[in-house]
Amino acid sequence: MPGKSAKNGRTGIATFLALAIGLAVTAFGGIALANVTTGGGAGLDVLSAGSAPEPPKEEPKPPAEPPRDTTPPAFASVKGNKLVTVRGRARFNFAATEAGITFKCRVDAREFEPCTSPFAAPRLRAGHHTFTVQAFDAAGNPSAVTEVGFRVKKPAVHKRRHHHRSPQHR
Repeated sequence: MPGKSAKNGRTGIATFLALAIGLAVTAFGGIALANVTTGGGAGLDVLSAGSAPEPPKEEPKPPAEPPRDTTPPAFASVKGNKLVTVRGRARFNFAATEAGITFKCRVDAREFEPCTSPFAAPRLRAGHHTFTVQAFDAAGNPSAVTEVGFRVKKPAVHKRRHHHRSPQHR
């Protein structure tokens, strides 16, 4: 029986090796088929299946940007005098509904220029004129254009009465 025990010893070692190979392959997530042959010619097939390898981890994505502000600002009011004299200047007050607003103004067909409230129009000739203002929020969204018509009138002419001195008052 000594030979049998030696063969059983080899079979035990072969089984141990097959299991060790299977465990090693399983640890790396693959499938292994090992054909271990003992000294007596008998083979021991071991099939070891493991889970599929983990996919590489993706790098974290940057946080999504908040939605862009696309809402235009609205005017709370635009007020001004509708009638001024040539010597006076038309003045307009205006405000918007949100903070951080900038304004652009113009009189008649001139170019828009940055402005603040109150706005004083330049001296103008007599006649009808238009004040136009537009608001822009911090995101650059423009408001609707607001126009206010006004009229510049000529100043009243005061006639002087010429007092002729009579010859008596000389």
